[in-house]
Amino acid sequence: AQQLQALGIRMNVEGVSWDELAKRMFSDAVIMGWGSATPAESYYLYRSAWTDTPTLHIFPHWSFEGREGEKTPVHVYTSYDEVELFVNGVSKGKRSRKTAGDDPLSEIERFRLMWNDVVYEPGEICAVAYKDGREAERKTVRTAKAPHHIELSACYATVAADGESLNYLTATVVDEDGSLCPNASHRILFIAEGEGRVYATDAGDQRETETFLRPDKKALSGAVVCCVRSSGRAGSVTVTASSEGLFPASITFDCL
Repeated sequence: AQQLQALGIRMNVEGVSWDELAKRMFSDAVIMGWGSATPAESYYLYRSAWTDTPTLHIFPHWSFEGREGEKTPVHVYTSYDEVELFVNGVSKGKRSRKTAGDDPLSEIERFRLMWNDVVYEPGEICAVAYKDGREAERKTVRTAKAPHHIELSACYATVAADGESLNYLTATVVDEDGSLCPNASHRILFIAEGEGRVYATDAGDQRETETFLRPDKKALSGAVVCCVRSSGRAGSVTVTASSEGLFPASITFDCL
């Protein structure tokens, strides 16, 4: 249903204004983000350009075994004035969004900052954002170690006890330090106890042919979303996510 809804937003654009189209594109990124367990990369582009929410998003991940010594471009979506990129503590320079120029690079860098000559080496990449010349925010992405355990988070702390309300839980496969393992594809099983039941699972893999309506799903890019439905009675719900070879995780929320 999420994929069909997103498809409808993408396709139903004939005869609409650019402002309306922009809103639909932003909605598309959010919806597809839910389906894929994490927001689509384009979500951060739209958020940085069309909202007042401070944004600093660095990509890709930094776990590329076998790419040592190869050029691996690093890009950043940001709402800040300027960003400096560090690779293992070494500055790769500052870049700012272009506001003029009609060459292809200027067109692109109005919306994203690019360091295309970065050479991959395991460790960490860090983006430091500046506003009015002062550091405003920083984001760090680290090379993941071996998958170790599952982390589980919920979209809501409480949902209505009406038998219809849903809570969206995200299970991520992380290493012993808590860094996301972006290449993990473990099959994760969700079990709900109390006043709720597992309604659906999804990871956003377009190659996947399994039904959404099952309690387990293979992770894509190290993550799976589980949709839990309230039972219709007030009380708490505890959901446990487990997978072979990983330490499990549990989370509790209330139905009121």
